[in-house]
Amino acid sequence: MSQDFAGQTALITGSTSGIGRAVAEQLAARGARVIVSGRDKMRGDNAVSKIRSTGGRADFLAADLSQIDSVTALARAATEMAGHVD
Repeated sequence: MSQDFAGQTALITGSTSGIGRAVAEQLAARGARVIVSGRDKMRGDNAVSKIRSTGGRADFLAADLSQIDSVTALARAATEMAGHVD
């Protein structure tokens, strides 16, 4: 990726590990504010810490996408946290 994402906010589900985490790290490295999401707060906090340690902007929101109420709450919380999600 070489695109500049400055001024944009990305909500990335499943981003506490694996491919999702790599995507979160890459978007943050290119200027996006990243909202890391997953079920495990400890893994989410670790992902956020790594992104922040390299100068990126990131926050964590817990969510279980198998539960519709959790999906709805995630969308609402992300929008409230960031003002918008791109």
